[in-house]
Amino acid sequence: MKTTKFQQLLRLLTFFMAAIFIVLPASAVEAPDTVLIDGVYYLPSSTGNTACVFGNTVEDVVIKPQIEIDGKSYTVDVIGTNQFGFEGFDSTTRTISIPSSINSIRANSFEKCPNLVSISSESPEFVVRDKALYNKDYTQIFVVCKDIESFVIPETVTRINYGLYDCAKLTEIRLPNSLSLQYGSYPVVDGTDIAYAYAYFNDFVGCSSLKEIIVDEDNPKYSVKDGVLFNKDFTHLIAVPADRENVDIPSSVSIISFQAFMTCSKITRVEIPEGTYAILARAFAKSGLTEINVPNTVQIWYGEICSDCTELEKAVFSANVKTIEANSFIRCSKLRTVYLGENVTRISYSAFALDNQITAIYSANPVPPEVSVGGFNYVPRTATVYVPMESVEAYKNASVWKEFNIVGYDFDKIEATGIELDKTSLMLVEGSSEKLTAIITPDDTTDKGVVWTSSDANVATVDQEGNVTAVSEGEAIITATTTDGSDLSATCNVTVTIQTGIDGVETDGDTTAEIYTSDGVKVFSGRISEWTGSPKGIYIVRMAGKTAKTVVR
Repeated sequence: MKTTKFQQLLRLLTFFMAAIFIVLPASAVEAPDTVLIDGVYYLPSSTGNTACVFGNTVEDVVIKPQIEIDGKSYTVDVIGTNQFGFEGFDSTTRTISIPSSINSIRANSFEKCPNLVSISSESPEFVVRDKALYNKDYTQIFVVCKDIESFVIPETVTRINYGLYDCAKLTEIRLPNSLSLQYGSYPVVDGTDIAYAYAYFNDFVGCSSLKEIIVDEDNPKYSVKDGVLFNKDFTHLIAVPADRENVDIPSSVSIISFQAFMTCSKITRVEIPEGTYAILARAFAKSGLTEINVPNTVQIWYGEICSDCTELEKAVFSANVKTIEANSFIRCSKLRTVYLGENVTRISYSAFALDNQITAIYSANPVPPEVSVGGFNYVPRTATVYVPMESVEAYKNASVWKEFNIVGYDFDKIEATGIELDKTSLMLVEGSSEKLTAIITPDDTTDKGVVWTSSDANVATVDQEGNVTAVSEGEAIITATTTDGSDLSATCNVTVTIQTGIDGVETDGDTTAEIYTSDGVKVFSGRISEWTGSPKGIYIVRMAGKTAKTVVR
């Protein structure tokens, strides 16, 4: 269905407001009318005599049922608010006491409370059981204390409301058939187009010991494969347990949902299948990814996807992504190399902010992409930007891009994606040689050149044809590194030994001999086959009426 210009503008405004929530820190969005009383922020109604809880500054939160401001009394009846700037309770919160006056709680009020260990309620609308806060009919969980080691979700529960965030000691969780995880529709601005992406929420973020999510086979909404949660038909990847070390994403997945891999610090590589259409907000935030490759089928890339990925070193975007959204790679402190596909036209607000290790940016678009305010904030301007040969001058004259070192690059060349050696280990005798061969994939790689190096030339040397020569006893590593810019390498462990025994004496082993050191000291008399254990050196051997010089090596 087509949209009018007004509808598009309205959706764009909605997206912009959502982006502000993402970008601005809590300190920048304080409500001007809040009042701090005994370490708890309250926001009084401007039209009535009620007030809501807006946050706190103390670890032990005791909410007052009534407050007085400028002589006027207000009943505190709500925790949280939809008003701009509400962040929920502070992350240092340890205990919360809810008074009888509270009749409503905003779902995300406890989202950022990883240290919460106790909660009590006098409200008839909210009850505490087994260190979990529910509404009175046990259909919603609002928060679970973070020191629990096991937790059973009651069969009555339909919503979790971020309540299981940061339960660091949980190892598995079973979802009842009654449960419906949160979901929503996100506006995504892609170039000049506005699209909407449907997404589930990962309600298990920060459960660092979680290895498995369990659902019954007859669950009407969800499926599980290898402990990973999907929607029923495996088209949405919803949640990956944070203690997992690897995940195989099924080819049926079209959407990687909101926060799906968030805080999965042990996962370093993920292969996103061709067919994935959308990757949504914070999908890989705070994960252990070292590299991300966005395939050609991905068209929707929502903001903050890889924010705070402190191990990420390389990001590659396909030709179909048009916009690198706000904060996509903010605070990726090890990010060094970025590849932007030919259709990337915009780098949004703070997309690569604080990524101060970036050294190379490849931008395949002949037209310099628009860079929003702070798009490359704190990215070193010493970084090299590789652009199409014909576009060097355009980038040198474009806003922001002109601050970098611009170099022409052939984007039609096919780079290596892998390298192997025909041998991964060699046993060589001192003085001998053997050839190694580098196998580069794909077969049609434009430049298959490699540079050969040895970790210890005193043990083994290697020439640029891959010929390895053993020099002396010891171990060395021979490395072949691609020269096409892919910076791939493969190694071979070389062990060099010396040849031991008698050199220069012809005997059947039964001959009797006398053996002397080079300065005339007898060291052996008897059958030559029994001569063992002599140090390396030159010896004089007398046998069968003849004298010979021999070397023990």
